[in-house]
Amino acid sequence: MRIMWSQKDVAYRRRSGLGNLFVKNLDSSITSSCLERMFSPFGVILSCKVAEENGQSKGFGFVQFATEQSAVAARLASHGSMVDGKKLNQRNKAARDIWKLWEDSLSKSDA
Repeated sequence: MRIMWSQKDVAYRRRSGLGNLFVKNLDSSITSSCLERMFSPFGVILSCKVAEENGQSKGFGFVQFATEQSAVAARLASHGSMVDGKKLNQRNKAARDIWKLWEDSLSKSDA
C-alpha cells in the first residue's frame, strides 16, 4: 500500500514542470516522507515522491514546489550535499526535459 499527500488544484504547474525538482542519487533508505522533510524548509511542497519498483527505491525522486523560486532555492542550497553517505544531485525537471530533447536531436542529426 502506498499513501501519498498531494494538492490537486495545481494542474498547470504540474504539467509545465515549474517548481518540479528531480533529485537523484538517493540512498535506498530515503522514503517519500523523508524527502518531503528534507525539502520542506525551502517552500510549500505540493507533492513528493521517491520512485520505487517492487517496494525498493530506484534512487531518485521528484519534489513539486508551489513556486519555481522555491525549487531553485532548494536546488542551490542542497545540490552536492551528503545524505546518508551519498552526494545528492538535483535538476529542475523542465531543464532536464530540455536537455533530453537536445540530446535526442543530436543523435538524430548524427544518423
